[in-house]
Amino acid sequence: MVEGKKMSRSNGNVLTMEDLERMGYHGREIRFFLLSAHYRKPLNFSLGALETAKNTLRKLNGFIQRLVRFTPGEGYPNTDQYVYDLKQGFHDAMDDDFNISGALAALFDFVKALSVPIAEGLLSSKDRDNVMTVIKKSIPFWAS
Repeated sequence: MVEGKKMSRSNGNVLTMEDLERMGYHGREIRFFLLSAHYRKPLNFSLGALETAKNTLRKLNGFIQRLVRFTPGEGYPNTDQYVYDLKQGFHDAMDDDFNISGALAALFDFVKALSVPIAEGLLSSKDRDNVMTVIKKSIPFWAS
């Protein structure tokens, strides 16, 4: 749907992948946007929502880059609990009729919780490896 109306060629409101790519959006951003709606509900397309998806992925990329370039510290005692909470929250949401929004909320809570320890150089190399592993498992479209 676009602005509450069905998307169709006869309405002249169809955008192709090529159109979106010409506008500067990439496959990952489009997939992230498509995942934002529950599969049983209509998806209301807007460029604003697509831009939000793009910005959200930019923030996730920044988090990953901070993990990749971090300087190891002594270790952060809550890392294992945060990893557990993400796994549990993600699985609970997916078991709830593929609640992608809930799964992504668990991921964003995880990113928020670990941003300060990363910035303060508290994570050990082992902590970082655990965080990277759980993120890769939680974001199936990440590798593409």
